[in-house]
Amino acid sequence: MSTAAQARDPRLPPGVTIREATAADAEEVGRLLAAGLADKYGPAYGGKSVEAITAIARAAADPAREGSYLVAICDEVCAGVAYLGTDGQGAPVIRPLISALGPLRAARATLVLAAFAKGVPARDEATLDELAVADDFRRRGIGTALIEECARRAGEAGRSRLGLWVTGDNIGAQALYLTAGFEVVRRRRWPTGRLLFGARGALKMELALDRGVRDGAANGAGRPARQ
Repeated sequence: MSTAAQARDPRLPPGVTIREATAADAEEVGRLLAAGLADKYGPAYGGKSVEAITAIARAAADPAREGSYLVAICDEVCAGVAYLGTDGQGAPVIRPLISALGPLRAARATLVLAAFAKGVPARDEATLDELAVADDFRRRGIGTALIEECARRAGEAGRSRLGLWVTGDNIGAQALYLTAGFEVVRRRRWPTGRLLFGARGALKMELALDRGVRDGAANGAGRPARQ
């Protein structure tokens, strides 16, 4: 989609464009996710979070992959990022982590992140695996726009629902997703998550794409509150 077409899209805040991340965006994606999801990535990557996520984002930019990072650009800055998975595999992790951290630290990080393992998505399900907005760009509708774009692309990929997991104590994210039309479909006790990440359980949330954003994006129906 061209920049001009995006600027006319009523789902996007003024001055914001959303596109797939390229390898050139990888470092900005790494910095944004390392800061925005520090509770998740700090225990896994330690002081190498930016380098690790940058390597993963660079590998995910391979056009042969179905899933991709989406970046929201505002004032020529990467203001927000989300990862949309449509192939049930998520972003490539093992090889990028070895290149960024070395074999031993990569193995440790993989074990820590395995606590986030959520099972294989259903065949009709796309996944919203990560979402972060830079502090300086919050309350501008960027999180909202990223959710809507993920839902639109998931619908175009033939999926009938968009799923995600959120930690039980992340009240702000839960409120955003509920306003977007997501529903809680599962609650998970998570002793390992509490030990490693200080998280009290996790919630599976889903957005049905045969209503809400997929049917309402063109006329603004089901639009989440701005964030």
